[in-house]
Amino acid sequence: MNFNEALSKLCKLTIVAIENPGGSVSAFYNPKEVSFSKSVKWAPDSQGMATDYPALQFTNGDAISLSVDLYFDLYEVGGDVRPFINTLMAYCLKHPQDGGEERPPKVKVLWGGELLAGTSFEEAVIDNVSVTYTMFHASGAPCRAKATVKMTQALAVGASVDGSKHYNVTSAAQGSQIPGFKEYCEQNNIDMTNPKSYENGISYSSASGSDSGGGDK
Repeated sequence: MNFNEALSKLCKLTIVAIENPGGSVSAFYNPKEVSFSKSVKWAPDSQGMATDYPALQFTNGDAISLSVDLYFDLYEVGGDVRPFINTLMAYCLKHPQDGGEERPPKVKVLWGGELLAGTSFEEAVIDNVSVTYTMFHASGAPCRAKATVKMTQALAVGASVDGSKHYNVTSAAQGSQIPGFKEYCEQNNIDMTNPKSYENGISYSSASGSDSGGGDK
């Protein structure tokens, strides 16, 4: 069995960059467990300040976060796992994206060719990658590694520049998550519900707003 045949049989959970720099990285074994977390924020009702048990008002929910351990093993074929780790690390670095902003890419999670069942991780960002090399060849090249990856759902993302945020909006679902975008579309006669508006993306700044793409508006 050659290296490519061995890899095709072992690859399982996959993280795919859906923006620049692109590419993907697959673990060699399915994880033993995958952890999810979602926080919901509540605040006391201002009308119940003089009570021991004030009514609560929903303020907002945080995006779902995911944590998973990925394992890489090339001991049997005499390989080096660093290219896989380097790909993961590249997803934590800023790259030029459509719309002009520079930031790390959005990613999606695949497992067995499908989005991770029971979640919505078709759009997420990586928060943290922690790597431990666990075995080395005689040459010193690492042949086994464990990478703990933490990520957060992200329908809308932007790069912060001088206090403003810049977005390349590619769908109405994404735009609905961005404060002020709906009003910007109304002011500039952009039909937010028209898919053609997003053919080239709509470049939007939370500071002043800008439109550098789109189809029929």
